[in-house]
Amino acid sequence: MGFRFDSLLPIARGLSVTLREFFRRPVTIRYPEQKRPLSDIYRGAVGMRRRPDGRPKCVGCGLCETACPNECITITTESNPAQPTEKVVTSYTLDVGRCLFCSLCVEACPVEALEMTNAYNFSTNDRSTLIYDVDRLMDLVDKQGKEAATLE
Repeated sequence: MGFRFDSLLPIARGLSVTLREFFRRPVTIRYPEQKRPLSDIYRGAVGMRRRPDGRPKCVGCGLCETACPNECITITTESNPAQPTEKVVTSYTLDVGRCLFCSLCVEACPVEALEMTNAYNFSTNDRSTLIYDVDRLMDLVDKQGKEAATLE
C-alpha cells in the first residue's frame, strides 16, 4: 500500500477551481436595497385593469373563476337594474396565497380585464392579508404602470 501520485491530480483540479472562484467578484445582491431586473416574460401577481372612468374592467362573466385550477378566485355578481342584460360585479377576490401564477385566468378573460404584474413580494405573517379585493388588484396594475413610467 504505497502512496499513489495519480490521486493528486483530481485533488489539484478541485483546488484550482476553488482558488479560481475565490478571487472572482461575488454575485451577491443586497436584496432590500438592490433588486434584480425582472425578465419581460416574468409572471407575478394577477392584477385588474381599470376602465377610463376608474371602474374595474371586469364584466363578471366568471371565466377566470372557472379557469383557475386552484379555485382561488371568487366572483359574485348582480344584475344591473338599469340594464337587465348587464352584470355588475359586487365582489371579486383573489387568494394570492393559493395562486399558482399560471396565468390561465388572464388567458380566459374575454375583455382583458386581468394581467400578470411584476409584483412578487408577498411575505406576511397573516394569511388573511393575501386575499386581494378589486381595489388591491387594480392598485397592483397602477403601481406597475407608475414604475414603468419612471424607468423610461
